Amino acid sequence: MNRLHGTLGLCVLTLLLLSGCERGLLSDPAPTPAEIASLEAATRQANTILTECLEAAARKFDDHKSAAATIGFAVAATCSSQFRYAFGVQARNTDAFTRDIYPRDTRGTEIQMATDVVVRLRAKP
Repeated sequence: MNRLHGTLGLCVLTLLLLSGCERGLLSDPAPTPAEIASLEAATRQANTILTECLEAAARKFDDHKSAAATIGFAVAATCSSQFRYAFGVQARNTDAFTRDIYPRDTRGTEIQMATDVVVRLRAKP
């Protein structure tokens, strides 16, 4: 009897989970158009703030002699709070699953982005 009871309980649990998936109970609800517009505006603002910081720091630190990656390292450190803000806003724009796998350590990405800005500004006449 215990085995039957356990099997029946497992079947009921499976059916409940499947019905929850069918109704979307286990996923994030779809954002409203107003929420989407708000998230897009916040993302644009965060990216603008980050870009302005990266460009200002690159102009300040770049001696046009050192390696771009060396300057990029200093630029990334200078703009660390802007990176955290921008990455946080972007993480809010994702579903629960993506937020769980969103990179916790973004330092390498920050340095690469900062280095790219240095290289881009050096290429301007």
